[in-house]
Amino acid sequence: MVTLPYVLATLLAVGGGIELAQFDRQLAASSELKPGDGEARVLELLGEPKMRCPHGLLLFTNVSAPPQWIYGTNIDCTKIIDTESAFPNLLPVKLRLFSPDQSDLVINWNDQGRVVSIQRP
Repeated sequence: MVTLPYVLATLLAVGGGIELAQFDRQLAASSELKPGDGEARVLELLGEPKMRCPHGLLLFTNVSAPPQWIYGTNIDCTKIIDTESAFPNLLPVKLRLFSPDQSDLVINWNDQGRVVSIQRP
């Protein structure tokens, strides 16, 4: 008998796989970017980011950082199966409260709207 948690876990795995395939294409396309490129070039190659952080990803501090665009997945496929439990993890999401996830592609910008650096996982 199939139970609801396993059906949901399967849907999460399929959705996460689709997200991961899209992110792999963005990561490969990011090799064509270089410092000095503008927003239009980044959007042309990578599309819309998961997050646009106009002052960096520093939500709970008074420090202002350079703008960042973050590309990545929302579902962490590696966290769906919990080997210590008989049930799957139905909340395998990536929270980006203080910094990008280590597996994210991060575009750092200057105040003139030009790429300063590209951080790849």
